[in-house]
Amino acid sequence: MIEFSFIARAGAFELAAAGGARTPGVIGVFGPSGAGKTTFLRAIAGLAPLTSGAIKINGAALTGRPEQRRIAYVFQDNRLFPHLSVRENLLFGLKRAPLPHRLRLDDAVAALGLAPLMARSTRFLSGGEQKRVALGRALLSQPRLVLMDEPLAGIDAARKTETIELIRNVRARFDATIVFVTHDIDDIAALADDLILMDQGEVTACGDARQVFADPANALSEREDARALVDAVVERVDAAQGITVLAVGVAKLTMPWSSHPPGARVRTQIFARDVTLAAKLPEAISAQNVLPAKVFSLRQRADRLALVALDTPAGAILSTITQQSAMRLALAPGVDVFALVKATSFSPRGHS
Repeated sequence: MIEFSFIARAGAFELAAAGGARTPGVIGVFGPSGAGKTTFLRAIAGLAPLTSGAIKINGAALTGRPEQRRIAYVFQDNRLFPHLSVRENLLFGLKRAPLPHRLRLDDAVAALGLAPLMARSTRFLSGGEQKRVALGRALLSQPRLVLMDEPLAGIDAARKTETIELIRNVRARFDATIVFVTHDIDDIAALADDLILMDQGEVTACGDARQVFADPANALSEREDARALVDAVVERVDAAQGITVLAVGVAKLTMPWSSHPPGARVRTQIFARDVTLAAKLPEAISAQNVLPAKVFSLRQRADRLALVALDTPAGAILSTITQQSAMRLALAPGVDVFALVKATSFSPRGHS
């Protein structure tokens, strides 16, 4: 567990942060520009001194100079040594690690797919390759935390998918804790186990990413792309019918066909705009996902749409409908409805 309650300053900017997140895992820090995300990372690293308060990892306060904290910081520009080879950059991280080494050079090279690059100069690597080397160097220093500032910024879609899979692999294989900052909500949805929301120098929400996304009270629910996250297991793949069936607890969700094999863990997203509500169980419809649901809360958003928070067998989800529809269905907390979600609304992705 990482726990924090502190005030830190960066020039004239003041950050007041309080909350916590689980370790190990991937912790996303999200908010608009100027919210204080990078200051938050710098405070953990010891690069932005605390005015008051403390940051704790598993109950122990983080103190001392940055180099004494056993925290690795992967900057947005990677900051590799251009005069050194990939191997030499990685060995630099290993030399900083405490003994005995928990992670060997060969382990990091294999996990990050760096074997073909070892003799090359880092100045001739692509952006995605540089990111892999920077992450490998960070891991080899055997840190308690890996901090990443905008790890997916400035890379194309193919490299972004590769980097997402890389971070997932690192988290699962090395039981690592990675704290990453981003202003891209899709990156958070794809990666975060826990989520810290920030705005105007404050933490506005934090906790399990699925709970934060599905919370109708925070800023994410006001977005046009408001959504819920669903972590599931592939139960069945039917190429002939072009479907993948996911198990989420006792619920089953039908998605478009994917290459994930049965037993694979996947994360998918249910966008509020794609959830239709019905007062009675519908018949002869194309939507393949019909979930019994109970209205948890109902409110009007700034865009005048009704935001409906629902409890379902697949977990908490959101729906946005018109105020007229909400009145016609006589929606109120405690009312039972059916939530309809088209299979084509989903795009399951691997998640570890």
